[in-house]
Amino acid sequence: MKIIMKYYKLGSLKNYLTKNFFNIKWNEKLNMLIRIARGLDHLHNQNIIHRDLHSGNILYENDWDIVISDLGISKS
Repeated sequence: MKIIMKYYKLGSLKNYLTKNFFNIKWNEKLNMLIRIARGLDHLHNQNIIHRDLHSGNILYENDWDIVISDLGISKS
């Protein structure tokens, strides 16, 4: 089985925040957090627990395109 994903030019949320933290407005940071929480809620509604969530496992493209990745050790 192969999984094909979109390429995220900006990489992980960790990289993006490290480089741009002081240039991002608080409302944008809160919107990112809301999107991450919604993603986790979606996973949990599918009975999936990530088990290794950190900023390096969240891919960031823009404020509206944030993806939780690396579900390698997740469990249902």
